[in-house]
Amino acid sequence: MTAVKNPNESSGSSPAIIAIVAIVAFFVVAFGAAKLLGKSDPVAIDSDGFEASAVVVEGTPLEFMPTDVSVSTDPTVDPAIGQTAPTISGQNFSGETVEIKDDGRAKAIYFVAHWCPHCQAEVPLLVSVIDEGLVPEGLDIYLVSTSVDKGRGNYPASAWLDGENWPMPIIRDDNQNQALINYGAGGFPYAVFLNSANQVVARAAGETNRETILQLWNGAVNAEAIPTNVDGANAESSTIDGGDNSATTVASDS
Repeated sequence: MTAVKNPNESSGSSPAIIAIVAIVAFFVVAFGAAKLLGKSDPVAIDSDGFEASAVVVEGTPLEFMPTDVSVSTDPTVDPAIGQTAPTISGQNFSGETVEIKDDGRAKAIYFVAHWCPHCQAEVPLLVSVIDEGLVPEGLDIYLVSTSVDKGRGNYPASAWLDGENWPMPIIRDDNQNQALINYGAGGFPYAVFLNSANQVVARAAGETNRETILQLWNGAVNAEAIPTNVDGANAESSTIDGGDNSATTVASDS
């Protein structure tokens, strides 16, 4: 922005102009930082101060999910395959501590946004499969409520998930979406699947069908520890048909 100088003013910058320039610079820097993180929304908005909560993330962040990948276990396409997932510690909507950590069990971790229509379709499907008793022995399922925004639809997330009777542990992400970002920030709904050694064996971005859900769950339970080379990549890979591959990006206004 260029300020038009009043010819009657001295050559010095006025306090008002300095303030305007400072504000503009702040938003430019914030937007640039968000783009570096692969996001066009700099911060999620939790006006009530309840839907989001502080999280602690320990460990190396996962590589970002490639934008053109729906479901894959191929390390040549998805650089997170074979990585050890970081630990997340946060709170559920009741204020109880929930941890996602290396505990010797396989895991399916779902990241959902209340305003995402594909998440609104995926969650009841997951609940249905869980309620049918089809979760394989040795698998723990977690849900991370992230990217909260009171200005978008289906708010609040807590009421939505309660209405869907979500039965598994939940973590509230913080207002900077640190859990989502440290786990690779794929399109919504976004899921990360870990073997019992806490290594990433698959990731999914977008809606998945029933068959794919069961494949991914069983694949996580049955996956052995992944030998890594100097690049941290697994030598073997496979690809799964992920259903309709519908995904909502973090910046979506859907």
